[in-house]
Amino acid sequence: MLRRLSDALQVAPYQPAEWMTALRMVAQATNSTHGEMVCWTKPKKTPLRLISNLSDEQAKLIQDWEIQVGADPSINPIVAAGISAPVLQTVTDDEVIRHDERSRHVVWNEYYHKLDIYHMCFSPLWRSSDSIVGLFLLRSFRDGAVSGDERRLFGSIASKWRDAALTAQSFKTDGARILAGALEGISIHAIILDGFGRCVHVSPVAESLLSGDDALTVRMDRLRRSDSSQAVADCQCAGRLIAIDADLQPCIDCVTRLVGPGGSDCRSCSIVVKGPSGISAQLRISSIPRDRHEISFGAAAIVVIDPPVVPSSIELLTDVASALTKAEREVALEMLDGRRPAEIAVRRSVSVETIRSQIKRIYAKLEVSGLVEFMAKAKR
Repeated sequence: MLRRLSDALQVAPYQPAEWMTALRMVAQATNSTHGEMVCWTKPKKTPLRLISNLSDEQAKLIQDWEIQVGADPSINPIVAAGISAPVLQTVTDDEVIRHDERSRHVVWNEYYHKLDIYHMCFSPLWRSSDSIVGLFLLRSFRDGAVSGDERRLFGSIASKWRDAALTAQSFKTDGARILAGALEGISIHAIILDGFGRCVHVSPVAESLLSGDDALTVRMDRLRRSDSSQAVADCQCAGRLIAIDADLQPCIDCVTRLVGPGGSDCRSCSIVVKGPSGISAQLRISSIPRDRHEISFGAAAIVVIDPPVVPSSIELLTDVASALTKAEREVALEMLDGRRPAEIAVRRSVSVETIRSQIKRIYAKLEVSGLVEFMAKAKR
């Protein structure tokens, strides 16, 4: 059994479905009902949770729990203990909460006991400033508490599991670097995000754009906007334009989360950020298809940065301007600056359909058949 488990861990970084195979084996080797690998991130999110041997009813209960509570350490003492415990330290439930407290605790009453989980053992495998990956044994009332021998066996398995997780991290980081380099080669300036929403690689030109921008920056591996900037997102989930009051992270998280139960079905998002100098940049965030068993280190989304647009001094010809309404003149100037309908829509806080209708009216009034004729006829 242990030899087959070791083989599965060697393959799992490259074939993510093998993580589930390994979880079933670790549960069997330690006489436990379930094996679990979980990723927690701030604030109170769980981008990955893999649990072996779950029934459909148990899986539904876990999904509901994630929506209601998530990884909130103020509610779940297991999360709090996992955050504070040293890497590879083995911790049991008896060390986290006393038996006489469990009957009064919402996590045990509304979650663990309904799942027939009465005992557990866990070890943090890897952590950063805002995320952690852990390995768990989950045991039913019938399994009983974790014995000393089972705890020692779990500790040795956790060490090998950590090595496999770090291999997965290295493999996925290298893949993100190669992807960003390939995009740079075709003049696409990109940032690669992992499943935690962190910037795992920034292409050289994208980095130079950020360094010279007064609206965007990367701080603590996160793409941020300055306090003095303004941002509007064309949100696929909301189905409308939304103003971003503070951080870009909610929009980024929406795209980087896995599609499926408890995940997002948002595949893309367009954000326009305008700095205090009036210069604006457009970010186009698109998700990258990936296996639902993957640890969230891998490339999960691409952020393409269009170079900042400097306010233009272009003017419309007098006879062209007089033929258009005020709104149409403003859209026409945006078109002369080279902006696409979607970007114009975000900048003007209207729908793309509205912009396209205005463009059709502009073409009709100027008696042109398309963008090339419009550019030739309209610009002074």
